[in-house]
Amino acid sequence: MTISGSLAQSLACAVLCSLYLMIYPVCARAQESSSEWTERLLPLPKKISINGSATVPAGRMLVTMPEGQSPVLQTAKGILKPFNTGSNGFEIRMVLTSDSDPSCPRSVLESLARVPNSDQAYAIEPQEHDGRFDGLLLVANTPVGLLYAARTLSQMLPTEDQIGESVVFPGASVLDWPDLAERGQWGGNCTSDLPWLSERKMNVVEVHANLGFDEQHHPTASLDQKTLDTAKRLGIKVVPIIMHLEQLAPTQMFQFFPELAATPDPHTSLPTDFKPAVCFSQPKATEILSQWMKQILSTGEVTEIMVWLSEDAAPCFCTSCAGKEPYVREVECIQNAFSQARMTRSDGALRLLTSQGSYPVNDRIIEVLNTDTKLSFYDGSKTYDSSHKPMIIPLLEQFSASGRWLGVYPQLTNSSRSVFPFTGPQFIHTRMKEFADKKLHCLIGYATPSNRFYEFNVTAAAEWSWNSKGRTPTEFAEVYARRKGVSNPDRFAEWAQIVGTVGWDIAGSRVLLTLLYNPTMPVIPKDGKKSENILETIPDMVFGQGLLGEFPTKEHFEEDIVLAERALHLARIEKSAEMIEESLSVLNTLRFLQGLKQMADAKTLSEEEALQAFVQGTAQVREAARQVTGALYRWGAIVNPGALPSRYRDTVNVFSKTAAAATALSSSLGIEDPSPEYSPRLIQEWKSEDFRNNPEAVLWADISDFVTSDGQFDVTFQFTSGAVGLEILSVALLKGASQEGATVFDETRSTFHVGKNDSWTEYWMQVPKDVFRTKTSEERLFLKCEVRGPALDLPSNRRTTKGQILIRKSWRDSTP
Repeated sequence: MTISGSLAQSLACAVLCSLYLMIYPVCARAQESSSEWTERLLPLPKKISINGSATVPAGRMLVTMPEGQSPVLQTAKGILKPFNTGSNGFEIRMVLTSDSDPSCPRSVLESLARVPNSDQAYAIEPQEHDGRFDGLLLVANTPVGLLYAARTLSQMLPTEDQIGESVVFPGASVLDWPDLAERGQWGGNCTSDLPWLSERKMNVVEVHANLGFDEQHHPTASLDQKTLDTAKRLGIKVVPIIMHLEQLAPTQMFQFFPELAATPDPHTSLPTDFKPAVCFSQPKATEILSQWMKQILSTGEVTEIMVWLSEDAAPCFCTSCAGKEPYVREVECIQNAFSQARMTRSDGALRLLTSQGSYPVNDRIIEVLNTDTKLSFYDGSKTYDSSHKPMIIPLLEQFSASGRWLGVYPQLTNSSRSVFPFTGPQFIHTRMKEFADKKLHCLIGYATPSNRFYEFNVTAAAEWSWNSKGRTPTEFAEVYARRKGVSNPDRFAEWAQIVGTVGWDIAGSRVLLTLLYNPTMPVIPKDGKKSENILETIPDMVFGQGLLGEFPTKEHFEEDIVLAERALHLARIEKSAEMIEESLSVLNTLRFLQGLKQMADAKTLSEEEALQAFVQGTAQVREAARQVTGALYRWGAIVNPGALPSRYRDTVNVFSKTAAAATALSSSLGIEDPSPEYSPRLIQEWKSEDFRNNPEAVLWADISDFVTSDGQFDVTFQFTSGAVGLEILSVALLKGASQEGATVFDETRSTFHVGKNDSWTEYWMQVPKDVFRTKTSEERLFLKCEVRGPALDLPSNRRTTKGQILIRKSWRDSTP
């Protein structure tokens, strides 16, 4: 076959081009929009520009990095491993500024030297040879900075399983550093979630040290080595916590050193469950604290210790302490102990955590702080707060502005006690911007019991604690949605803005927190006042106060209902089950409050209108409780499948408890309960005599008349009085002609405690359809509870406990 000259030339050109592509990357300058690359990044870098890109054959990429065995550098290398496929070609070169690498531009070195928090700063610069973009230079002052550079670059590139025949590299110029030096968490699942946190450039966790005494009564302190090793590899600082100092009794401190027990107020009678605090005038207190600190500072990479001041004021009234400010004595003792402990660790540093107890005297505490002592702000009501109010008080704002180190312990959720969906971009943005603007050094967020319930808010905290002036809440929500694979990120962002607006009002009003501590509060007066007109006893509900605290007017409340309905509409269009269940939870919480408001306002109407309004309000409360219970249960199963932490279970059930109280009030007016099986019914009681000879007991109840259909049921343990409460070890449902021969068809062996602080807990039980399908007329249904009451060695006046066991059918399996 004959080939024409022009065709031969064309084929030759094609062959040469193919060979060129195999050897060199293709440069395509200034064709991509920067947003196409930056929308992949969380958090958004401070400064970034994209000048074109290079398409590189998958086998012609290499990664070079500084020598050494730094665990952090090895992690960075692992992140970029998918792009280390050849011995030459497109080079990703990682260098430390201390290496004096000639390829590193002086302008980059100067920029990295002067930015804030330069120990975490990094730069990325495109490299060219002969006018071709053929590499990227990653530069940082420390291995942690290089780790962050690697994370930023990897987010712009395909994952290992997405790499095909070639990879497109952006011509990225980046200069980046964090606003807050430390960004992290305590509590929840943070220690098991270190890789997830590190991916978001979180860099600190504060964790409880294991404190106690050995057989010779010498103080012992330890940390989980696996946590330390993982954190070291991921560039995360571990700061051990010494718990609130009035809560040291479980360490057996007072058993071994009774002289350390604080002298109680001689003019006040002690509660039967009294536990002493520490007398900080005793030299032994300083010695024990110092020995604990020495052991902590000798552990691995640990250089700092956090000590939590007493959560509640617990003054000592001995002759040495009487008349002196207890928190000042506490701080002085802690600082003296640390001064002794760090003699062997010159780079050690001490952190102190304020508390709601110390709040009135935080100014006195600041006066006695050593100049190198760091301070973090915590208050159970002021930092575990999701209201619209600023968090950092003027005293601490001035402290930070003076150049002192200040951290904060905010909740990142609806409340510290509840597990309720709260996608809150505006809320988190406002919080983080305040912390950055007020020059805080450290964020220790609280998101219990697991980040899986709050991934959006925790990721948002990582975003804006790093770059508080970067994205808007809408922009962040869009990027988050894209990274999560949401089909329509714009729609998700609109939904997040709407549901976040309403969710913030609910969270700021402390609806869930208030109900969890007192579920009957909205319908039963706290003072127990009596009246011939029952409706007169229902507590008032006023806009701008209490459960309606952040709903200033009726119009505002009704606008929120409209917004919540819009959020549900968007969620259903998106067909996202997670979005739908959050929207249903938020909307029905509003309808629940609306029903309670109607019940409370009934007393202002004429007698006939009042009863009608009360009945309507009660019906709305019950229906909203049914809806939100089911929605919360389904939401939890989506975001954290297979896990039933106690705070989540309590939140799911709390609406039912309030609805039950409303129904009981309605019944006292002669109004029939429309579905009594969903109201709690007493099936058994416990009392001190049950544990007279043995702290462990088995309580039985015949529940045949209360469980008449299959489904989900709640078994409630309600503490009513006593010194110690009750520990529940297991709950079982059985079927048989008698207790002795009955067989178990559902059992939960989880230990929970009820007492003065947590007066109730509930076990979720399941009655399968087969139970009734195979049940004979002679067989009965039984409840069996293994429990533990007061210990035999307690004083007689403390061996007291009393409570009730109730059962009800659950709305968890209800449908919208």
